[in-house]
Amino acid sequence: MGAVRLGVAAKRPGGPAHVARLVRHGAKQLRKAGLVGIIALSLDRLFAPNDERVMGRTIEDLQAAVPTLLDQAVQPLLPTLDHAAAGTPALALLASLVVPSTVAGVNTVGFMSAIFLHAFPHRRWTEAQHAALMHWEQALQPGSRA
Repeated sequence: MGAVRLGVAAKRPGGPAHVARLVRHGAKQLRKAGLVGIIALSLDRLFAPNDERVMGRTIEDLQAAVPTLLDQAVQPLLPTLDHAAAGTPALALLASLVVPSTVAGVNTVGFMSAIFLHAFPHRRWTEAQHAALMHWEQALQPGSRA
C-alpha cells in the first residue's frame, strides 16, 4: 500500500510444536530479504488429525464459530511466539484457519475461514506500516471487496 514495502513469510505448521520454530524461520527469511513484515501462519493442518469442522442450524450460527476456534488455537501460543519473534524484523503474526462447515438447516456443506492479526510487542509500527497492515487485514476478511 503506497510506498510501504512489507515482506511476508508464509508458513504451514504441522503441529503445535512446530509453530514457534516456523515463526523463527519466517523471521530469518524476512531478515535475509532485508525487509520488515509479517509471518503468515496457515493453521489448517493443526486441526487435520481431529478433522475439525463446525456445524450450525443456519449460516448466522457459524459466523463466530471459526474465529472462536482460531482464537482458542492462537491465544495459548502467543507468549511463545512473541518470544520467538523478539529482536527480529517481524512486525506481526497473521494466522488463518479454514475448516469444513455444515449448515444442517439448509443441508449445505462448505468452508468457513477466519484470520487473526497480532502485533509483536517488541516492534513499533510506523503509521504507514500500520495503515498497510490494516488495509491488508481488511482485504483478507471474508466477503471483502477491498
